[in-house]
Amino acid sequence: MSFPIDPQVDEKYSFGTRSYSFNGAAWDIVPPETGSDVLRDSDIDVNVLSLTGDGSELTELTAAQVGLENVDNTSDATKDSATAVLSNKTLAKSAYTQIDDVTLDTGTYTFDYANGDRQKVTVTGDVTIAFSNFVPGKVCTVMIDAIGWGDWTPVYPDGMLFAGGTEPTLTVGGRDLLKVTKDKDDVYELIVLGLDVKVMA
Repeated sequence: MSFPIDPQVDEKYSFGTRSYSFNGAAWDIVPPETGSDVLRDSDIDVNVLSLTGDGSELTELTAAQVGLENVDNTSDATKDSATAVLSNKTLAKSAYTQIDDVTLDTGTYTFDYANGDRQKVTVTGDVTIAFSNFVPGKVCTVMIDAIGWGDWTPVYPDGMLFAGGTEPTLTVGGRDLLKVTKDKDDVYELIVLGLDVKVMA
């Protein structure tokens, strides 16, 4: 940056966003002018405090001002931990929760949805299958790794729906992947996702 040669006293020179004034011996930085289009520290203070837009100082945020009218059903958002009320919203699980593997020989086995929604079940005999703790009126799904089910005759719940209206023929001595879904009307359906699922030869 170079300044004019032989400047006059009080002569002004601008470079970039700064202005300079010659005092007869050296160039001084000229402070920014104040005006309606210049942002001052006092303006920042007012704008930060006056979040309501009416020029008044804001000392405490309310639930309505931050859009949380239903936080804990109170009128403020000052609690350390607040729970927002969700209306007509569905929170979906991000992933399946695997239940511990089981091996069954006879009797009835109940898939408890409260414990998770995927399980490996090996059978060594005819087993009756049941389901519990599915949320009434909501869609719920269980994934079943069915090991050896094709060697036996599993008994499914009454009223369960199958593709083509027929219970599936599963793999003898193999692993099949099943999906059981309960719809909002509490109707159960079983779909075969894969037969004889195994590592590629």
